[in-house]
This record gives sequence, structure tokens and C-alpha cells, in this order.
Amino acid sequence: MHGQIFVVETLDVDINDTASVPTFTMTTNPANGPFTIDALGNIEVVPPGLNYNFEDYWTLTITIVDDDGNTDTQPLYVQVTDQNSGPLILNLPSTVNVSEDSAGGLWVFTLNPYDVDGDTAICTISSNPNDGNFVFDTLTYEITLSATPSLDYQITPTYGVTIVCNDGMDVGPMAKLTINIIEVNEPPVILNLPATVTVPEDAINAAWIFIANGYDDDGDNLDFTISVTPSSGQSKFFVADFGENDGNISIVNSPNFDYEDVDQYIVIVTASDGEYTATGTLNVDITDVNEPPQFDLKPQTLYLDENLPINTILSSIDLSVTDIDDDPWNLTFAVVPSTYSAFFKVNQVPRLKVASLMDYEAVFPEPFNIEVSVTDTDGNSDILTIEVYLQNVNDNEPEFAVDPYVVTVSESLPGGTTILTVAATDDDGDNIEYSIDPPSLYVEVDEVTGELILKQPLNREALPWMIRVEVIATDDGTPSLQGFTYVNITIKDINDNEPLFEKTFYNWEIRYDTSIGSYVNSVKATDSDRGANADVTYSLLLDHVFYDMDGVGKVSVNSILRPEFMYLLFCRAEDSGKPLMISDITTIRIDTFIPELVLINVHLGITEPDFTTAVRTQMLDSLNAIYPPWQFRISAVKTEDVVVSSRRLLASNAVLEMYALVDNSTDGIDNLDKLKNFVYVDTLVNSMTIDDEGSASVVLNGLDIVLVEPTYPTKVSDVTFNWWLDTTEGLAVTCLLSAIACIFLLSMCLCCCWKCCGDRIGAWFKKCCKRKKKKLELVDERTSGWEMRSNDVGPSERPQMDTTPEEVVETSPVVPKPQTVPPGGNYTLGGVFDYRYAGRPHPSGPQHLKQKEMPPLILPPTPTSSKSAPKKEGESSQSLQPLLKKASPMLHRQPGRVSPEVGGIENSSSSTVDESKYDGNVYDKVTGKTYNFNTESGESSWDPPSRRLPPHGAHNFDV
Repeated sequence: MHGQIFVVETLDVDINDTASVPTFTMTTNPANGPFTIDALGNIEVVPPGLNYNFEDYWTLTITIVDDDGNTDTQPLYVQVTDQNSGPLILNLPSTVNVSEDSAGGLWVFTLNPYDVDGDTAICTISSNPNDGNFVFDTLTYEITLSATPSLDYQITPTYGVTIVCNDGMDVGPMAKLTINIIEVNEPPVILNLPATVTVPEDAINAAWIFIANGYDDDGDNLDFTISVTPSSGQSKFFVADFGENDGNISIVNSPNFDYEDVDQYIVIVTASDGEYTATGTLNVDITDVNEPPQFDLKPQTLYLDENLPINTILSSIDLSVTDIDDDPWNLTFAVVPSTYSAFFKVNQVPRLKVASLMDYEAVFPEPFNIEVSVTDTDGNSDILTIEVYLQNVNDNEPEFAVDPYVVTVSESLPGGTTILTVAATDDDGDNIEYSIDPPSLYVEVDEVTGELILKQPLNREALPWMIRVEVIATDDGTPSLQGFTYVNITIKDINDNEPLFEKTFYNWEIRYDTSIGSYVNSVKATDSDRGANADVTYSLLLDHVFYDMDGVGKVSVNSILRPEFMYLLFCRAEDSGKPLMISDITTIRIDTFIPELVLINVHLGITEPDFTTAVRTQMLDSLNAIYPPWQFRISAVKTEDVVVSSRRLLASNAVLEMYALVDNSTDGIDNLDKLKNFVYVDTLVNSMTIDDEGSASVVLNGLDIVLVEPTYPTKVSDVTFNWWLDTTEGLAVTCLLSAIACIFLLSMCLCCCWKCCGDRIGAWFKKCCKRKKKKLELVDERTSGWEMRSNDVGPSERPQMDTTPEEVVETSPVVPKPQTVPPGGNYTLGGVFDYRYAGRPHPSGPQHLKQKEMPPLILPPTPTSSKSAPKKEGESSQSLQPLLKKASPMLHRQPGRVSPEVGGIENSSSSTVDESKYDGNVYDKVTGKTYNFNTESGESSWDPPSRRLPPHGAHNFDV
């Protein structure tokens, strides 16, 4: 953190009314802190700035010096607050290289995340492109190749890997790593070999017979060579490069093939890029030259019924063939394409078969012709013409107008209600009879009309949401044919069932320090209805101060909880149907516990994903069976690294935060009056371990439990609950009572202040209204004090910082010693002088002065008298030191002029004063009177109103 953090305010006054320029200096503790202060008192934080992890508290000592050497020193305390920073990746280079032929699982790089705050770094990695070739291990932060990588420099020469780490609060700067794929030379391939070609034995001209398609992933040029087996065929073939890395394999002129001598040659083709080679095999079959085949019997006539099944063999047709040169299995038979050829097919046996159903009603001519061909290996062929006569049979089955039928039926309809009528037609004009197969318990069909009738009401809750029945239409032809359709009957639900809770009583426990808004548990209710009628909404019967429930039945904390306290909640469920159905009331009991007293950590030898629901149930059942009648519960499942006694690290294994109840006596709603007793930590740990290191007891073998320890190892000596401070109601009452007490104390202070200061305030107002007469002039309006002084005495010029004022020092300044003490001298209110304000500030303001800053009090000069006491050496004739020690009033700094004010009580009723016997007077602003005195004789009196001095400011006097 850099920047200005504090501004020092100063006050510096000199005698010439010209502000002097102070000088600031500053030291820090610890020394050499990152702070500076300028000439104006601005304190700033400078690089390297503040770091909470190195120093969380600084003390700055600031000294100010003016031009006269006066100084003042004040401390400034700086508390540094922690500011979290995201983790960094310190060891990431800009690039790494990986060969494109690297094996799977190859280590690429290991990240080293660093968090300056000591937090655990969680890093994620993504690659561009993200083709699955790289894997990031979240435990070791290793980047490796996948098990089966497919790196290809020609496709993806580089990968951009982005790493982002966070500590759970802040995200650190993004780091990038470029992975360069290093190209390696790859062998070529021949894509279209092995293959087989045929060459007739009478071939005489040079012609290509095959083009070998070579490919090199690196784009290298390929050279092709061949070798032929048997070796006699080496001179009959040659190969030439054919651009784009292809090899053109050809036969030479007049190769003189002899089918009876060699009927096949094997050509080995080799493609080379100069370093690697690829081979492929080309089989060259030499074919014999022969005569075309001939059908033995042609033409022929065929009679067949309509709608014969597909693949029916038409055995009345004879397809026997004679071929002098070819074996029968080398002949190819086919139906020659024509108008009706699609209804027939022929196999290689050969046999003529039905390929598609033939419908007499589709208006087939009578007769129509088809042709069958036979072809030998040389392409020589013969044609057989067949005349076909199609005969009519009863082949039309009844057809329904709709398939399937769909109907919606309310579950409230009574039996005997017709819900649907089905209808079927028959192209043969046969009569139709309807039936349901298999028979249904819920509907029946009229055999003649096709009406579908309910046998009984359909209960939506007892039946599926849809019933399907198959309706059959049967004609009376020969043979009898049937048509089929389905009827889908959707049962419309009515809201006739109320929601039912899975439990009538829920019994839960939670930590008392669970934060507000945290999820506790859920309730579940089901409704036998369907659709919107089964949509259940949950709510509490009464609003609860400490808990809340949302519409899906989730209970959450709504306020600060009390420890070891039982809460009862009453909830209900209602569906969304019409009319609305509401469930019975269900009770929820929630007991809070103090986690420090009951929670233990059970470390497992399996990871958190392996701790499935089935394993959880089995473990709880086993623990309850091992330690009856205890009832174990799991508060939380987490992952934690723990070193056991053997120094074996249980890395990322599951840790169960558990507790146990003494018994299950509170599981029933009838036992709400019973307290829920928890088994305390020490008892649990001692029962489940065999040593101080927390090793699991022998009886826990088979449960994957490795280590058992308290969740909070620090012993809790006293866990208390204060209703006044730990609950919302208590805090509210506490604040209200505090406010009432503050108001009462403030009222008492105001009353006391009015009682003590009322007279003074009244006198001050009276004085302000009657300031018409003279009074002594202030020596200097810039001075701080009440004392009268001569004009040759200058004010204090000490600069003063705007800090907390020092304690007032009630001392009298050094003044000339008086010749005599006025009568009534040091009496409180019974004499002439009133010393009510001596030693404390004047009521007109709160100004305080230090002892060394108080200006001296100077009284008027005393007339020379023969009765005066002889002066001592060095003593002023005007000294009134004894008087001032008892009667000198305190000084008060006010805006404008400041005058000496001495209060007193009038002790003379005379309306006239003999001025000749008084050598001094003082005007009292409180009473508005002038006090006259004789310093030698001690005589004194108050002036009548006509003799009072004018108010302050009317005249100026030099005393």
C-alpha cells in the first residue's frame, strides 16, 4: 500500500502576528519503516510499502521544531491490516519442447505455485487446442502426455497452455506456457495395398494395371520399385513414378501370359523417402479367355399366386446353364432391369425367388414378362425370357383408420361408459368382427360396432398413467385375415390424494455455531396423484425465529442458535391441485451441540469419491453395532492430508467429522421431553483408539478407519452461552437498556451543569446587555489569559500542535509584590474579592494554558506613600505577589479582546466614593461593578452604578 495516510495539523504564533514555518521530523519503530513526512506534515507510505506478513504494527514518532527552537513530539500508531493476494507460478518457463513421437505418460513440466499469504493454491489448466493430448495432475501439479497421445507437427505445431491459480479468495495472475511439438521423420505408407487386379491372358499392349497411392506425412518425395513372384514375371511388369508420390504399375508389350502355366503373379511394391520404406502387395490374376454360357431351357412360363411371401423359391423355373470354359461358380446370374423386375431376384445356386409382394388389386397385366441373365468372367452373357401369370387370392386384411387411437379418460368416469369407437375397412369387402387380445380388465369392445366401453372406473393412483390395449379386426374370407391397432388410454388425474410425509417425526442435530443461511436438512413428502396435482410445496406451520424452510422442503438457519438447545418445528405440505390438498402436520426436532465437546475426525483409508452412500450406511451400522447403544452420526465429509504414526501420508483421503449420541431414546415424538445426550470427545477417542497418536482400535478393522482424533484438539475449558450477547433478542434488549442508561446519564449531566453554571450564565448575559461603561483595555488581543499586564510584556510564541490538550497547571505567574493586601483578601464570598474563578477556566470558554504559557498578571501602579513598607533589594514597588497567590483568577482565551475579570460582593451601601483615598480599581464583568482599593491602607469599596467603568472596548488604557 502506498499513498498518504495522515496529515499533521499545527498552530504556530509569534509576537509579530506572522506564522513561522515549522520543521517536521519522524522516526519509526521498528526502524527504517516505509513512511515519509513532508514540510506540510503529510505522512505517506513509500515503497516497498506495507506487508502484513512481515510487520503488522508501526509506531511513528513525529517531532515539530519552529524557528526559535521550540519543539513538540507526538506518537502516531499505524495498524496494518492483512490484504490477501492470489498465488503465483514462479518456475514457469516460456516454452518447452515435446517430440511428436513421444510415448504416452511423458512428463512435460511440474508447476510450483507460491502464495505469499501461505494459503493453499488450487490451479486449473487449459490447453489450446484442447485435444486431450495433455493431462494436468491437481495433486502434484504435473503436466504430462496422455496415455495415448496423437501429436502431429503438421496438424498442430504448438500448444498454448494457460494456468490459473487461486487460494479460495483471490485469483493469481494468469500464467502461460507454450509447448512446441518437434517434428520427426515418419515412414511413408502405401494407402491402397494390398489389392488384386485381373489381366486377361491375351493382353498384348503395354498398359497400366494399378496405381499405388503412396503417402508421406513429412511431404518427402517417394521412389517406387517392384519385385515379382514368380521371378519369371519380373520382366512382364514395370513401375514408374506418377506424380503426387504415386507409382504407376504397368505390363510390358507382349507379356505372353499363359493362364494354364501361371494364373497369378505377386507384385511387391516398395516406396522409399530416402530413410524409411513402405511395402505393399499387388496380386495380379491372369484370366482365361472363354465362350459365353447358355441357358438349357428357354423360354419358360410361370404361374404364381399374389402376395407370395418374400424369398419364396419359384421352383418351376429351370435356370440350368452350360458353359464349356467356366466353372458354374464363376457365372453371375441377375434379373434384367425392367418394369416388373423389382418383384423377382435370383441367387447364384441359381434359383428364382420373390423379391417383393405382388398385389393382384394393384392391376398387374396378365401375363407380363421378365428376363434373367447369366454372365461369365469375361462378361459374356445369355438371356432367359419368362412369361408370368399372377393369380388373385384373399390377401387384403382389414385396415383401421387410425393407428394408434388416443383417448383421455378421467379417473372419475363410471363403468359402462363408451369412451371411443374404432373402425376398420377390408378391400376384399369381407365382414369384420372386433375383439381385444389379450382381454383387458378395464375395457371391452363391441364385436359389431367397435365401441370401446369401460368395465370399471380407472384409478389413476393404482394404474399406470396410460393403458394400452390391442384391438383386432378379423374378416370372414378364406383364409381369414386380421388387422390390428392399438388404443392408448390416458388416465386423467383428479386431485383426490393429500401429500404424505415419508416420516411423521424428523430428528436432527447441528452445530450451535452454524452460520445464518446454512442448509440443515430436508423433509420429503409424496403425493399419489400425478402431474400438477402431485407438485408438493412445503412450509412451516408457524414462522420460526431461528429456522426457515423453503418451498422444496430445505431447512436452513435463520438466526444465531443457542448451544445445547432443542428446537421444535412444525411443517406441512400442500399440493398444487384443485381443490388444494394439505398434509398432516409433521414435527421436526433439532438439537444443537457444541462442536468442541463432541466432534471427532475419523480419517479413512479411502478417498472421498470412494466414500459412497452404501459405504456410509455400512459404516454407521457397523459403528452402532460395535458400540451399542451409541448412535453415530456424520456431521461433514471432507478431504485432508494427515501423517499417521508410521509417517505414511494419507493424501487426499476422506475425513469424517462425526459425533455420537448416548442412545436412541430421543428418536420418537413421544420422547420430546427427554434430553439428547451426546458422547463427549474424550470418551469417543479413548473408545476408538489404542494409543495417543489416534491409531484405530482393533475392533474397527474392516471399516477403513486409520486415525481418530478430536476435531478441535485444543481443550475447551469453558464454553458459555450469554443470552444478552449471543442472541438477537438479547442484543436488542441490551442496546435498548444501554440507550435508556445513556439518556438518563445525559439528563443528569445537563441538570448538574445547569445547577452549577446557571448563575454564571445569567450574569454573563446581564453583562453583555449592560456593557456601557469603561473598563480596562486589553494589553494584546492575541494573548491567552485574563491577567492585566504592561504593554512591554510580549505573549508566548511557542507553537502548539493540534493535539490533545495537556492538563491545566493552576499556578500564578511571577508579578511584582503588592505593598498591602486588600481587605477581605482571601475569602470566598464574604470579602471584597470573589475568587470563584481562580485556578480554573472562565465560564465563557474551555481554553486551558500550560504553566509556562500563562502571561503575567500586571496590576495598576501603586501611588507613592510614606506608609509603604520598605522595598527589598530587587523587589518591585508594584508587586502584589501575596495577593496573586490567593486571588489571581485563571485566564481564558476568547475571540477578540480579553479583559481581566474579578468577581466580588458589594460591601458598601454608599452611593458616593471618595476617589482621593483609593489608588486603584478593577472592573468586574460578572457583577458589572467597579472595585476601588487603597493598596497601603487596605480600604476598599464598590463604585455606585454611576461610577462603573464602561464595558470592555469603550476605552483603551495603558496600565
